[in-house]
Amino acid sequence: MSLLLFLSTASATALLLFLFFNKIRLGWIGVITASVTLFTVGLGTHRSCADGWISPSIGKQGACSHHGGVIVNLNDFGWIMLILSIAFLVIAAFWGKRRFLR
Repeated sequence: MSLLLFLSTASATALLLFLFFNKIRLGWIGVITASVTLFTVGLGTHRSCADGWISPSIGKQGACSHHGGVIVNLNDFGWIMLILSIAFLVIAAFWGKRRFLR
């Protein structure tokens, strides 16, 4: 899920900047996109054991070995950003398709 959050946020941010702020240089679009994406993934995810156990040892070798391994979960902020990013991409795709067909 964190990969989906990463890809959708990066795509939506880059597209948003490119469509609405087309006077920004391409390098700045990349910097802003990377910053927003890493910020979103950093705040929108948390790690826990597969069975739900919260271990203070996550990040160390062997953490959660008896609990199914370490997984990445989305928190509320992550779900909101994922839904907003995908919704923006869908709206932009339909808007772009209608604009292109005219």
